[in-house]
Amino acid sequence: MSGGDRPTVEVRDAVNRLLRRNRRTEGAEVGEMYLGKDILVVRLKRPKVIEGEWRDVDRTVDLFDLMSMHEREGI
Repeated sequence: MSGGDRPTVEVRDAVNRLLRRNRRTEGAEVGEMYLGKDILVVRLKRPKVIEGEWRDVDRTVDLFDLMSMHEREGI
């Protein structure tokens, strides 16, 4: 590490590089991270891409309205 102005970002990037090199952690990346004086705790996340489509609307939509629309369309 270069010891720059953003040490936590550098640590996160280094951990992400290590995760890509290990078969058990392949596809994972740093989610939450706690960096203390004598401890480093990292919670991993595994992002997933969900196929689908989106629609742009001109109004605010209630989440329950969206759920009802989804049930009616039988998707």
